[in-house]
This record gives sequence, structure tokens and C-alpha cells, in this order.
Amino acid sequence: MSALKAGQGLSQYLKSRGETETLIRESKLAWTLYKPSLIFGRGDHLVEHFARLLRKTPIFPLPRAKARLAPTWVGDVAEAIAQCVERPLESRDQSYELYGPQVLTLGELVQAIRDAAGLSARIWEVPDNLGRLQAQAAQRLPGRPFTPDQFRTLRTDSVAAWSATPGHEPDARLMQIYLIGGAVRDALLGRPVTDRDYVVVGSDPEEMLGLGFRAVGKDFPVFLHPETGEEYALARTERKSGRGYHGFQVYAAADVTLEQDLARRDLTINAIARDAAGQLIDPYDGIGDLERRLLRHVSPAFVEDPLRLLRIARFAARFAPLGFSIAPETAALLRMMVAAGEVDHLVSERVWVETRKALG
Repeated sequence: MSALKAGQGLSQYLKSRGETETLIRESKLAWTLYKPSLIFGRGDHLVEHFARLLRKTPIFPLPRAKARLAPTWVGDVAEAIAQCVERPLESRDQSYELYGPQVLTLGELVQAIRDAAGLSARIWEVPDNLGRLQAQAAQRLPGRPFTPDQFRTLRTDSVAAWSATPGHEPDARLMQIYLIGGAVRDALLGRPVTDRDYVVVGSDPEEMLGLGFRAVGKDFPVFLHPETGEEYALARTERKSGRGYHGFQVYAAADVTLEQDLARRDLTINAIARDAAGQLIDPYDGIGDLERRLLRHVSPAFVEDPLRLLRIARFAARFAPLGFSIAPETAALLRMMVAAGEVDHLVSERVWVETRKALG
């Protein structure tokens, strides 16, 4: 049992569900995945939880009241599972999204609970900036009635991709999270994965900060997850406007695509992404270069960052025992960079960071 939209959004709940799905799909076991929206039934915890809170106050503060859900009856979920059990061959290695016929906002759901319980509390839609503070405070209360991760989970609508409420235009830029770079590369090589970096498509700095992420990138839109400390970078494009490491024009916005972000990366083997379902996105044949044991640049823009001279030297030394070599056309670019004097513009701080990585 997983969850609708597992692996999407920035909450640990959805992220862990997505990672578990990937492990299950990659295993040699027979599997069937059930991905429900909100499950409800007689006497369920959520209904009782909201009813209890509504009884305590004349004004009920509700964060993310516009979050959309497609509640599904527990009996329907049980029937779907029973049908799969009865037809194991048909359901083997299949994934099923389970959602009800009606899309409700969280506010509408809480109103229905209030009315069914005969209560009169007024529901106040809390703005996101206050909702995040409310979650931080509520997690310290007995029973942790609301947590920051639940707040982040509600940023991702738990509805089918085609669902829409009357008068609601579906968001054309739904946030997508991709594992990128060294974690994907090392996993494909069968090497241990220690650090994980993510790229976020369809978001912006304001939204990331509103979810509690901490901005750490001085020059680039990089954020640390408030709980795991892992790096999440907004998808971006870069254009050189000067010499050396300085003079980059960076554009990071919700309309930057994954392919545009991958195009700015150094080597094809580092320009592979994995989505929430475990599918690989490889627009520059990085998987092919892993098989050919080649270190090949993604695009001519490779020459714009002189630090890549050191990076490719580090990768060449690291992967030499696996039979990797530098592609001839990439070696030619390296010589051209040296001849153009790009090395003279290296920043000492970044050289030290790269040297420390090589020594480590």
C-alpha cells in the first residue's frame, strides 16, 4: 500500500513512499502496488480527529484549505485488493491508483465533517506563511496533531492527473522531483550511493522557502530539506557572460524543464535523472557512455566553467579502475580551455573544494 502521488512533492512522507515503490519495482519479487488518495470509513481516525478539534474552538484554523483530495471508501479499497488477489496473474507487477468519484478541497471535507457532527465552528483558511508556523508549533503538542511534513504533503494534490474541481484550472506546472547526478550514476554502476541530490521542476524560490526549505546557494537556487538536510536545486539554465567562473547569467523558474537543466551539466554520465516511479530520463545517452566507459561532455557549454578541468581529472582518476577514459572530443575541449587561458580565472575557494573531493 503506497499513496497517490508517491515520490512527488517535497514531503518525506511522499518521498519515502516513492523510494519504497522504486525498491519494490527493482526487486525480483512479484508485486502489486495500491496508490490510494485519502481513505475514509466508519470511525476512521481522520474524521474523529477533525471532529474532536472542531469541538474545542469556535474558530478552527485550517492550513492548506485549498488542497485537493479524492477520498475513497475503505470498502472500495478492500474490494480492489480482493479482485487482485483473485486474479494474481493479471495484477502481477501492476500499479493501481485508487480514488473516489468526487474531488474535494480539504476545506470542503472539514466542513462536511463539521456539519455531520452538528457543530458550528467557523473554518478559517490560514495563509501558507502562518500555516507553516502553525505546523511547527503543533508538532510540539501532545499527539503531534499537525506537523511540518504534513503541511508539505498537502502542497501536492492527492487527485488523479485528470481531476479538476468546477471552476478550477489544473496547474500546468505540477512540481516534480528528480534524483540526479552521482546518485543515479553510481547506482547504475553498482557502486554505493552516499549522497543524494535532487532537482525540482515546476517550483520557485518563494514556494521552496514557504515549505520550510533553507536557501544555501549564494549564486544558484539551492535549498536544504528542513528535515533530511539533502540538497534540492531548482531547475535552471545558465549562460556565460564573462570569463572564468564569474559572469554566469542564471535563470531559475517554474517553466525550466528537466531537459534544459540536464543540458547544463558537465558529463553525460552525470546528466541522468530518475523520477518518482524509478524511470530513467537520459536525453544525452549517459547510460550508453557508462556502458562504453567514456567520460564525454554534454554540450559545447562545457568550456564555460574552468573548474570542469579539475572535475574531469577527478572523475578520470576515480573511474580509471573501471576502465573509463576521456572521449577524444572532450579531451580536445580541455586543451582548448587551457589554450584560451580559462585556467587563470579559477577561484581558489572552488579549487580547494574540488581538491578536497579528489583527496576524499
